[in-house]
Amino acid sequence: FINRKENELMSDLIWITDSCNNMELVKHKKPEDCTKIFNKLTDFYEGQKDNFDKAIEHPEKYKDNGFWQMETTVGVGHCFVPKTHKPHIWFAKTRLESVGNYLQTASDLIMSGFGGKEYGYKNVNEIPQTVVDAIANSVKYLKAIKYPIARSCGAWEEQTFVNSLTSDTAIVNKGMRDIRELMYSETTDKNLLGLRERIRASKHGDVFDNKAGLDKIIRTGEARVRRKPFQETTQGSYSKSVKPWEEKCLARDYDAAMSFVFQTEKMNKADVYKDAEYKMESLEKLTDNLVRENGILRYKGDEYINLDYHTRKNVTVEGRKYNEAEWFLTSEVAAAYGSIADGLIKNIKAKGNISARDKELLGKAMEKETEYINRSYARITPKGMTKSNGYSCPEYKVPEAYEAVTTPRGIKYVPGAHTLTWASSSLHKASRIFEKNLKDLTELNLI
Repeated sequence: FINRKENELMSDLIWITDSCNNMELVKHKKPEDCTKIFNKLTDFYEGQKDNFDKAIEHPEKYKDNGFWQMETTVGVGHCFVPKTHKPHIWFAKTRLESVGNYLQTASDLIMSGFGGKEYGYKNVNEIPQTVVDAIANSVKYLKAIKYPIARSCGAWEEQTFVNSLTSDTAIVNKGMRDIRELMYSETTDKNLLGLRERIRASKHGDVFDNKAGLDKIIRTGEARVRRKPFQETTQGSYSKSVKPWEEKCLARDYDAAMSFVFQTEKMNKADVYKDAEYKMESLEKLTDNLVRENGILRYKGDEYINLDYHTRKNVTVEGRKYNEAEWFLTSEVAAAYGSIADGLIKNIKAKGNISARDKELLGKAMEKETEYINRSYARITPKGMTKSNGYSCPEYKVPEAYEAVTTPRGIKYVPGAHTLTWASSSLHKASRIFEKNLKDLTELNLI
């Protein structure tokens, strides 16, 4: 939560991505609130119908989106003012992973609720028409702009890259697979069958008339991730001339958001061992480049909440590039290693025996999962600290980032200005994965 006294603008805004990721915590703590929150998010997408339509009808115009937030004119908003349900003009319309997260959450709330879980929609009549329309709009939008090759600003909502992002594509892939399962899996469930009818009757529901077309674009997205798992986005080019400070929009190697890739994507569908090895190799490269003592860099050279960000008078880049903020996504790295371990455990259970290779790979995955769980818990704020903006720091919270500040004794990292619900939810998710893996290993007599 962001204190309004400390940051009036950000305290008044809601992000689709953050809210969807927060659901991991809400569904285990206040399950009755999940659909209420999701319906409110969907009210924003209801107000984005014209933007969905524009991109669907003229996907070629999406390609004309420029570098910066105010230069993105075609696409769907991802951050809004709750009082008006209108997007904030400072934030780009090219954040594709936001739509992917929305689809993942929609599917989870529907399938889990119908399946008898404590959270989610219990029957088809509980699902507002706005949610029905938003599912159809989102899928057709992503398909129309060809999300595996579409430009995007990614999870950090800064500049828009020319080429697609690995992390974005993986998150959208998962959302599209989840909705495909919702729409096409074999079922006799009357609620699910009734929902399918409603979705197909929606304005853009005809996107589900062609399963082959949906399968094709998902395969393309999966191939895109496998092609560049070590790089967030490749070199691109704009039609206009590029200014020196805009060159960073052309390519990026490592990004902390890539930790999401290895939680959901298969690098090798045919061989579980090669899949695990490849993922761990990719994660090791990512962490070697970005992990620091207090967290993980979003990316090298990150200028946001850099050294003395909240207190300095001269906002210049020079001299700050080595003092990037260190973010909470170490818990997503833990979840990635945990997902790899879970895949290996499932393979052991399926074949009914444990090989030397199983023990080797599982041991490595669990060792790394343990390391990053510990790193993540170590970030929880202690008593008596001051935040980077000079305000008192609440205890036992998970900060968005640890930020560098100048002190009489030199540069020091302290909890950043914002304690983030998404950060707490991320740690909660990673902890549940870790707990499950430990229970499974105990049952297999491996610990």
